[in-house]
Amino acid sequence: MTAAVFVASLAMGAPAVRAGEPASPLMVGPISLSRDDVFTQAEVDSAHGAVGFMKRLSNRLHPTTSARVLRHELLFREGDRYRPDLLAETERNLRALGFLADVAVAPVDTTADGRIAVLVATRDAWTLKSDVSWSLDAGGAAQWTVQLSDVNFLGQGVTAGVGLGRDLTSDYWNVWTRQRRVAGTGLTLGLDYADRTDGSLRRLELSRPFYALDDACGVEFRAWDNQWRNRFYLSNAGPAGADPARAASLYASMPYTDRAVEFSAQARLSGREVGRVWRLGFGARVQERRFVIREGEVPLSDGRPAALGWLTGPGQPFAREQGTTVFPYLSLRTQGRHWVKARHALRYGSLEDLGLGWDADLRVGPAGGAMGSTTAGSLPRWRVEAHLQRWSPLGPGYALLMGDGEADFGESAVRNHRWNVAAGWMTASGAEQTPWLTRLFVEAGRGSGLTGARPFLLGSARGMRTLSVDGMAGDRLLRANAELGRATGFKPLGVFRVGVAAFVGAGSAWWADESRTARDLRREVGVGLRFGPVRAGNADVARLDFAWSLDGGGAEIAAVTGGLF
Repeated sequence: MTAAVFVASLAMGAPAVRAGEPASPLMVGPISLSRDDVFTQAEVDSAHGAVGFMKRLSNRLHPTTSARVLRHELLFREGDRYRPDLLAETERNLRALGFLADVAVAPVDTTADGRIAVLVATRDAWTLKSDVSWSLDAGGAAQWTVQLSDVNFLGQGVTAGVGLGRDLTSDYWNVWTRQRRVAGTGLTLGLDYADRTDGSLRRLELSRPFYALDDACGVEFRAWDNQWRNRFYLSNAGPAGADPARAASLYASMPYTDRAVEFSAQARLSGREVGRVWRLGFGARVQERRFVIREGEVPLSDGRPAALGWLTGPGQPFAREQGTTVFPYLSLRTQGRHWVKARHALRYGSLEDLGLGWDADLRVGPAGGAMGSTTAGSLPRWRVEAHLQRWSPLGPGYALLMGDGEADFGESAVRNHRWNVAAGWMTASGAEQTPWLTRLFVEAGRGSGLTGARPFLLGSARGMRTLSVDGMAGDRLLRANAELGRATGFKPLGVFRVGVAAFVGAGSAWWADESRTARDLRREVGVGLRFGPVRAGNADVARLDFAWSLDGGGAEIAAVTGGLF
């Protein structure tokens, strides 16, 4: 049987069997790797001048991913029973690593003894990445970042990065590293450290994740110790506010400590190979969180001084999270087995894997005094944390639904909740290389009993380009964005694709006691450029936008990478 006929029989779902012979399971034969550099040899040979020089230099500076790293990610071995779903899952996993631009895992031939030869073909991405960003916060101060990182250091699949900058509260420098399959094991390791003018951030992650849908179990351990000055957002209608109708966020900067250790484990409940995947597990998180309120008056973001001792009074949610919380929980995770490949969904032309059907994660358990908690006056309470996501085909495009929620149940002093849901629809039409792109997004959120450390923030990184990063804050959120754009055929140096877009948006975030409602939405229009990397593993869209508020004000410039819009 020729390879072409054999592959066709696989596509029809029926292996070829001679008449009168019993069916036997197909087996995996030789597995070969084909590894291309950032630019293939054909691309290098066909390029001339500065473009050709750049492509040759890129390949020479970039170490090709080690064959050992790729083979560790294969979910099948020579001699295993042949399962097309494992080839497809391996391809998705390799794409998700973030350092491969193209991946294909496919049967290519049959051996003399009837086994299936498999080819794993990859093309490396340019993974040395520099990030430079600059924006203004709600107080008019500049935020900036300069970072250099590589998610495939020396071709070994290791992430290493270093950076410095200024965020909402402090100057800092930081380093981080990630490694999968440490020393050839199934363990992953992550380390983060940041030195700040107002403290430090330290984090350790060690886990044995679910590398495959049919893996029997997974475990995770996390620990962190963070100390910095955090922004504590306040209602403009509260004791510290000056104008209940003011649309801008109001906050004070406070010293904050957040220390925790968490362990979790899950085991697969469902059967192998078919049907929805279900995982049941348990875990525990011990977390200490403390704000320090300075005596006397402290400066607020609008320049006024105010005393904040009232935050510690009866009925205020501030005390609920001061101290140690012990949260043992049961966890339940479910996800489907149906996936589609798409382009121009959240990224800008690169291949994406969309998991159809519900993907949900639930945690529930006691978090009150009986467990050793000192928060909320050691009152008993139950805590629930949930996340869900669903991709669905809808007309000529795909719809995305995402949601997160958390809540504490018990006496009035401990009750609180916070949820937000985002829904979007994305479609591409017209020429495959230069399609018209339509994107629609809506998001809503609501909270009750929230502290100022956990509000909804609305700004340039969350769909409102005429606002600063944290321009609006509150326990209510509503925003909508619509964009019509076109990906052009312009690919400077063959590294990224350029597109243009026009957009409209409206949104608001506010506290329940302020004199604002969903009718007081801020509205804006704008145009912008889109940059989609075609030679990078991380293909997040970079956006350079010029936006005008329809409620007054001049043009604003915003640079945003990633996100839904």
